[in-house]
Amino acid sequence: MPVRTSGSTNNVILTPSNCTQREFWRIWIDFNADGDFDDSGEQVFAANNKKGVATGTLTIPSGFSGQTRMRITMKNGGSPTPCEIFPEGEVEDYTIMISSGPAVAEKMNAFNIEAYPNPATDILNIRLSGPVSKVNIKIYDAFGRIIDDFDIDQNQAEINLGKLSGGIYYIGADNGSQTVLKKFIKE
Repeated sequence: MPVRTSGSTNNVILTPSNCTQREFWRIWIDFNADGDFDDSGEQVFAANNKKGVATGTLTIPSGFSGQTRMRITMKNGGSPTPCEIFPEGEVEDYTIMISSGPAVAEKMNAFNIEAYPNPATDILNIRLSGPVSKVNIKIYDAFGRIIDDFDIDQNQAEINLGKLSGGIYYIGADNGSQTVLKKFIKE
């Protein structure tokens, strides 16, 4: 999605990988660069219960310039919030630059987490890609409650799952500028 200038209106075209389900879309831009999308005016696009491609426009407020973060969320079954864990959908963060000249939206440095084996019995291995210096890891249960919270400073780690009951869990990794989330199953 190209973002041209402060005060501009921009076309939005969002294409899901599965065009048979009805999806709820949201786009937020952190205009005040405070690290969240909770402030008034930061939700810039919404499309509800769309099957297939979602289209529309978003407007960048006049007077804003600089680098900030944009989040695009697609959730199946209901409207997403800016910071939510959900079982079906996708969240992507982008760094955008808005100025009086052309600006470009670029996907952040491919920060990602790989969790294996999945399903896991006692040990879950994780491998991080992208910028890794200090990464916060959280394990959530299926209801979004935090089960474990710790930091790592390397791109690989083993997590002991011995204290977890069998079921569906999520592992989140936050490197300070991006957060990624993966589902895993504990047998």
